[in-house]
Amino acid sequence: MATLGGGLNLIDTINGTFSSYRHDPENERSLSDDNVTTIYQDHLGVLWVGTLGGGLNQFNWSDKSFTRYDEQSIAYNRVYLITEDSDNNLWIGTKGSLNKFDREKKTFKVFDEPTYLPNDVVMGILDDEEGNLWISTNNGICRFSKKTKDAKTFDVTNGLQSNEFLVGSFCKAKDGKFYFGGINGMNAFYPKNIKNNVNIPRIVISGFKVFNEEKKLDTFIIYKKHIKLSYEEKAFSFDFVALSYIFSQKNEYAYKMEGYDKDWVYSGKKRYANYMNLPHGDYVFRVKGANSDGVWNRKGTTIRITIKPPFVKTFTFYVLITIIVSSMLYGFIKFREKKLKKNEHKLEFTIKERTKEILTQKEKLENQRGKERIQAREIRSSIEYARFIQNAVLPPEDIINEILPEHFILYKPKDIVSGDFYWIKEKNNKIIIIAADCTEVKNASNILDSLRDMVKTALHQTGKVGESQDGMDLALCILDKNANKLQYAGAYNPLYLIRKQNIRTLEEYMKYKLYQTRADKMPIGIYPNEKPNFTNHEIDIKKGDTIYIFSDGYIDQFGGEESRKFLTKHFKSLLLYVQPKTMKEQKKILHETIENWRGEGEQIDDMLVIGFRI
Repeated sequence: MATLGGGLNLIDTINGTFSSYRHDPENERSLSDDNVTTIYQDHLGVLWVGTLGGGLNQFNWSDKSFTRYDEQSIAYNRVYLITEDSDNNLWIGTKGSLNKFDREKKTFKVFDEPTYLPNDVVMGILDDEEGNLWISTNNGICRFSKKTKDAKTFDVTNGLQSNEFLVGSFCKAKDGKFYFGGINGMNAFYPKNIKNNVNIPRIVISGFKVFNEEKKLDTFIIYKKHIKLSYEEKAFSFDFVALSYIFSQKNEYAYKMEGYDKDWVYSGKKRYANYMNLPHGDYVFRVKGANSDGVWNRKGTTIRITIKPPFVKTFTFYVLITIIVSSMLYGFIKFREKKLKKNEHKLEFTIKERTKEILTQKEKLENQRGKERIQAREIRSSIEYARFIQNAVLPPEDIINEILPEHFILYKPKDIVSGDFYWIKEKNNKIIIIAADCTEVKNASNILDSLRDMVKTALHQTGKVGESQDGMDLALCILDKNANKLQYAGAYNPLYLIRKQNIRTLEEYMKYKLYQTRADKMPIGIYPNEKPNFTNHEIDIKKGDTIYIFSDGYIDQFGGEESRKFLTKHFKSLLLYVQPKTMKEQKKILHETIENWRGEGEQIDDMLVIGFRI
């Protein structure tokens, strides 16, 4: 007996005994999951057990153990049904695919959507006498050929009570009639009576419009072989139809404008084609179609289209322009000859004077370039020395590893000298992350208040209009491991805490939840609407919690196909996704992700992301 939560139960009716088989995490030969969805005994007497989250199990009668087939071998761990066809092939329906078991190789062949199945959930399987599997899903019934691997889907337009069927609700009657149960009733049919429409449909062009209005022609469009358009008729469209009336709403089409389209445009069930602003010239419009069973008329039908050029691109216009330009050029040449002779002597004198001026300017420019080269070298040396000083100020990696064994720092300056910086130090059994030089640690907000006052004083800021508004955004943490407390204060930059939740889920990263502590909306420096003090946040922490503080460079980086910002929501999703990884692996993934996102684009700002695990 299969149970949800109680494992597999076996009743020996001869001996009157009862056996229960449950999942044992420490025994790989035990049942893989206690939620059993289906059991099936094949023609060889092998008992197969499907589970809700542990994949497929083979019960070994000899030692009462189980052989497991998880998602490393079968497509998905959720098994809904197990059955054999008339050829003794074992088929397993899962959430996401249809699986065929190879008994010799102990492997599975996967048939999934959208190539084979209309939906990713297999509800029922029956095989007919012609070598087909009939598979009920949550999106219709699929007829799957075991020989050719071709698949055809039937839906409500073919007479189904609904596209949604129920798991396990199917059977084959003695007379060969199939029954499938769905949410709105049941469908019953003889599979041999479901025939394909093999007739090749005739394709005709049924309408032609210019600027969305019917174009008046000298004959019906279906007889027309050639249409000529003026250059002003820039927007036109064709209507077409396949003359196949069996489930005609499933007929499909493809079209191509030879001379403009490189490939066929598969329009599906859409029966029209629009074109705008085609260059002048000759074209051939082709359209082909298929009936509801996918039988195509590859030849289709065609019609020629000629778009006349505008007057400015006609041969007459080119000849006229050539005559006008030639006449103007001839007159201009004669006029120039007379003027050049008249100014010849004057030009010689002018050339001599200008030559002297040029030589004088050249000498001045060469002297100026020498000074600029010296200045450029001095500026470059200053910047390189500034980078050396900045790197010397940043705490060494070996010291950080002693303070925070599980951490990473993703530090990507945009230029030689970075506007982002980090600082980590342990003082009085507390770890300060991104803090100014202080002699006594009280709380994080006091440090930011003091740092803001120091920035104002250093930059001589009073809040007057027109003065420097320089300042900085900052996130500051004080970690007290003994008290399991974390103090945080922020100037624009928030803090993320990610904690593992006690829930069951298939994906490991879905067990984590992100908590955001918002920063004060003011920088360290002068600010029109500043509050008297920064807010001090005291957070209870647990072992295994992961903390992240960062600048805005990562989130604001442009990239992707549409050159958009990475954004906070994607950053949060990325942090949740990497939680099962080590901190070193997290840094690698974050670095590769932003580099792939940026692509060939420019890094727009300095990037700094610090993460550490409690």
